[in-house]
Amino acid sequence: MSDAYYIIKDDEEKGPYTFNELIRLRLEIDTRVLSPMATNWEDACDVPELSSYFESLGIYFPAKSNLASFWWRLLAYVIDFIIIEVSTYFVLDRLAIAGVIDSHVLTDMLLALVFFQIVIILYNTICEVTPMKGSIGKRICKLVVVDIDGSGIGFLRALKRNIYKILSRLLFYLGFLRVLWDEHRQAWHDEFVRAYVVRRK
Repeated sequence: MSDAYYIIKDDEEKGPYTFNELIRLRLEIDTRVLSPMATNWEDACDVPELSSYFESLGIYFPAKSNLASFWWRLLAYVIDFIIIEVSTYFVLDRLAIAGVIDSHVLTDMLLALVFFQIVIILYNTICEVTPMKGSIGKRICKLVVVDIDGSGIGFLRALKRNIYKILSRLLFYLGFLRVLWDEHRQAWHDEFVRAYVVRRK
C-alpha cells in the first residue's frame, strides 16, 4: 500500500493503516510512526501531515513556520490594553473620585500601581491556563502560549511567565523587543519558562 502507515504499540509493530485509520487511533505525540513518505520511524509529533490532527486536540507544536511575529504579539497586546488596562485605570479613577483612594498620596498611588500589576498578571495567567492558551487579545489574533511539546504551560509556569514580564519591561521594553531578532521569537519572559507563542492556522 503506497499510503500505508505503521505504528509501534506495546513494543510491537502494527499496521498497515490508511491516514484516516491512523488518526482514529488516538495517537500520542510520542507514538512511533512510519509514514509512507519517510524511511525512518518518527514520533507522531514530527510527522508533518499529522499537525492538523494534533491542532484539533489543542496541541500546537512550535516550529519556525508558525512562531508568532513581534507584530502579531503587539496587536494582541494593544487589544488586551484596551480591554483590561484601560478598564483597570477607569476603576481606579472612579475610586479616586469617590474618595476611596487619593491620587495625591504616595502610598495610595503605590497601592494602585500594585493593584494594577496584580490584575494584569492574574488576567494573563488565568487566560493562559484555560483552553484558549492565551489572553483575549491573543485569541483574537489566533495566538497561543505553549511549551516545546505544543501543550499548555500550566498554572505555575504561566504565573512565572507573567511575573517575569516586569523584567521584560525594563530598559525600554528590551525584553519584548527581543522577539524581533531572536531565533525562536521568544521574549525574555518566554525564554525564562521555556514557552513559545505560536499562531494557529
